[in-house]
Parts: sequence; structure tokens; C-alpha cells
Amino acid sequence: MRLKEIILTFVLTIAGVIFCGTSKAQENDENINVSRIQAQRVAFFTERLNLTPGEAEKFWPIYNEYDAKRAKLSAEENRLINLFKENRASMTDKEIDNDIKKIFETRKAITALNEEYFQKFRQVLPARKVMKLIITETQFRVWLLNKLRPAR
Repeated sequence: MRLKEIILTFVLTIAGVIFCGTSKAQENDENINVSRIQAQRVAFFTERLNLTPGEAEKFWPIYNEYDAKRAKLSAEENRLINLFKENRASMTDKEIDNDIKKIFETRKAITALNEEYFQKFRQVLPARKVMKLIITETQFRVWLLNKLRPAR
């Protein structure tokens, strides 16, 4: 289970980096792309989890809340990593140690969030579908990364 958490954190970090915007023009395009990705995610998850209309009605508000909180924590971790990349030459060891501690605190918060929300998911979905959710999140990220990868 610990390996899955590490892999999930890694994939989330990669996905967070991919979705960072740079300019206003790109921001509009990205909003359209994010909307498309969200629609594809809903279809992908609904199909893979085989959600009934009743389950979907209860599941999606919880999942969207969870995803927003998780994205905020992942963005904080990415911010700390990028801060180091940009300022590593001028940072003291003490500053770096403090940032490392903050990164691990953020990762602990992500794990706590996962535990909290998977209990909430369990209230609206059977255990089998909650387990499929864990698998489906990883499958969707892999699918998305493959789609975003330039054609060779």
C-alpha cells in the first residue's frame, strides 16, 4: 500500500507540473482543455467504476471536493520544489531543511486527506468500487499523460 501512495504522489506531482499555466492567452486555452479533461475524467471514472446514476449523484460532489483539496496540497508541494530550483544557489542548508520538512508535512496532509475522503467514498460506494477508484485514478493519469505526450 505504501508503494501505491508513493506512486500516486509522484503521478500527482507530474500532473501538477503539466497543468501549470504561463500566459493569459494560454490560460484561456488551458481552461478549455481543463474542461475537456474534466469531462473525460467523469466519463472515464463513471465507466470504469460502473457508477449507477444514484451513486454518481452522491460520488461526484465528494470527489470534486477531494480533488480540489488534493490539488491545493500538491500545488504547495510543487511551489516548494520550484522555489528550491529557482533559489538553490542562494539558499542556506537551514532553509532547505525547513522546505524539506514542509514538503513532508504536505505529503502527510495528502495521506490524511486520502484516508478521510476514502472513508467518505465508502459511505456512498461499495468497497469494491472504492478500490477500483484507487486503480482508476492511476489509470486515468497514465491515459492522460499518454494523450498529452507529443506524437512521435
